[in-house]
Amino acid sequence: MNSTHSVNGVLTPYRIPLLNNTAGGADLDVYHPDNSSFHYIGQSETSATISMVATTDTYWTQLVTLAMDVEEPDLQTVMTINDVNGGTIEPGDTLFYIL
Repeated sequence: MNSTHSVNGVLTPYRIPLLNNTAGGADLDVYHPDNSSFHYIGQSETSATISMVATTDTYWTQLVTLAMDVEEPDLQTVMTINDVNGGTIEPGDTLFYIL
């Protein structure tokens, strides 16, 4: 709770003025944990517990947000068209589709 703005623990240089520990300053920290092993949130989970702990400060939480990526399979369709009549495809031909 030091009135800093950071992403994964690295201070952002875009805060103007770039001052820490200012009176009434907001502490904005963004974390991107690696959850590839599902250590933090497992598959098919419908809830999560977020804990905020400070040993030296008193603070009031005003906003907590959580954004999660949804892993979707990358499905690709391969389509083949055969002209049953032979030759080039023309209006009136009978076509055979393979998906």
